[in-house]
Amino acid sequence: MGRLPRRTDGAADDGLRARARLAPDDGSAATTLADADRSARRFLAENVAVFGEWSDLLDLDLEASLKPRDGHWQVVYRQRVNGVRVENARLDLHVVHGRMVLMGAENWSRPATRGVPAVGAGEALGLLESYLGDDAAGLMPAGEPKLALIATAAETPETSRAPGPERGAPD
Repeated sequence: MGRLPRRTDGAADDGLRARARLAPDDGSAATTLADADRSARRFLAENVAVFGEWSDLLDLDLEASLKPRDGHWQVVYRQRVNGVRVENARLDLHVVHGRMVLMGAENWSRPATRGVPAVGAGEALGLLESYLGDDAAGLMPAGEPKLALIATAAETPETSRAPGPERGAPD
């Protein structure tokens, strides 16, 4: 992918075109993940009109972010709401020689919850055991419980009802 086209008609930028340059115009590019993170956050902040405001939800994923080759960074963000990670929400930005060349998201939206648990860990375990019935006997704790959020489709009047036999629910 190349550079965004420059306006040649002399008109002012309408604010809806993203500025793809992340590094200074002196030809330098991010050399560390911290540099790439700062540049990507600055890019998103400068282009709120195009992409929306996400700074309060961005959590740099140190394990998924990487430098696949010289001059190329894949910067990966996860969502975090009140300190709770949204497990399946991901924003990827690819920066090559200081230019944003690719940006993609999976399950990225503004969460409709505050990230505060409605039940404690003990009650949650009890609910899980109740749901699993006899299968709960084989459960072995893998560690301390932690709260995690999962992004789902927004509820509509049609999807918020429990499925019934007429809607194809299993018997």
